[in-house]
Amino acid sequence: MEKEKKNNKALIGGLVVFGIGIWILLAPGQVLRLMGIAALLQGGAMMYRYYKLEEKNGLRAKGLLFVGIVLAIMGILFAFRIGFVVALFAYLIAILFLIDAVQNIKLAFSVKAKNPQAFIAALVLNALVIAAALILIINPLVLGMTIAVIIGVTLLFIGIEYMYMGFKRIK
Repeated sequence: MEKEKKNNKALIGGLVVFGIGIWILLAPGQVLRLMGIAALLQGGAMMYRYYKLEEKNGLRAKGLLFVGIVLAIMGILFAFRIGFVVALFAYLIAILFLIDAVQNIKLAFSVKAKNPQAFIAALVLNALVIAAALILIINPLVLGMTIAVIIGVTLLFIGIEYMYMGFKRIK
């Protein structure tokens, strides 16, 4: 039986991903800023490639320029106006939550006579959805921090998995 060897690439990759996960959990506000810088750089690279093209009339070239401009604008907003982006996103989600909850409450009244327990459950659950929407309206940064924590914890788990694969030589 052949002795198992360590997979150093998976081990190092796992350590890096695990480290990024810890960094995100320690500084959750920086995640979106880092994503913004990455989007700005990618958008700039795409616009540069467009200007290096010899044939600029094709759909592919126009798409490259358009996506580059959109990425650059998003990158600038995420890197330098993160509070605005998080608030805007939180308000949009809150509005969608409110609309959905109101529609679900209306629908619940149609089953009230046939199934009173389902009606009460729908009212309670949709009241919680409305409460979550109000929290997002009052404090939109809750959304950004929640996303950062989810990303950080996910990266920790991925990093642990990679490190395990690196030690066990699993491909």
